[in-house]
Amino acid sequence: MDISKIKRITPGSVPLSVWKYTGIFLLSVIILTVSFNIFPDFYTGVFLEPVSRISFSILKLTGLNIHFDGRGLPFGICDLVLPHQILRINFGCTGLFVLFIFIAGIAAYPAGIKQKSIGMAVGIPAFAVYSVLRLVIMGFVGNWIPQYLDIIHNYLMILINIVFVLWLYTKWIKYATRNDQ
Repeated sequence: MDISKIKRITPGSVPLSVWKYTGIFLLSVIILTVSFNIFPDFYTGVFLEPVSRISFSILKLTGLNIHFDGRGLPFGICDLVLPHQILRINFGCTGLFVLFIFIAGIAAYPAGIKQKSIGMAVGIPAFAVYSVLRLVIMGFVGNWIPQYLDIIHNYLMILINIVFVLWLYTKWIKYATRNDQ
């Protein structure tokens, strides 16, 4: 490969739309992160607690011997207590920060407000359902094969998070580009 033929990227060679997308994306992530730090109780009430309680209810319905311990909710954690394992759930476990990236991506993408609203209205609940499913899977793993919990949690679930958010975002982009006026 001849290195001299590689085009150098300079600030002037990057289209303005790329800079605009990047700026809006980063600003959105910053706003969401700051809002999370200012209003953690809000995020506990609208995401951490409901996702955790619904996951607990599903696991309980499947017959698992499980208890919900919400004493840590004021501190942004709760526990799903299994006979031989405690699953400590925090905002990262629910995927909230990955959801922030999804929301920032929608905010930054050059689509109309109607398409962005539809993306949020469909994407946020879809992500909540996905988060519940993820915690249910972790509950099963913690109950039946606890020796694999760390590997599945730290590697497999991270990869699945990335794949899911990219899949959801590309689905929305395809929809938005087909339906935007």
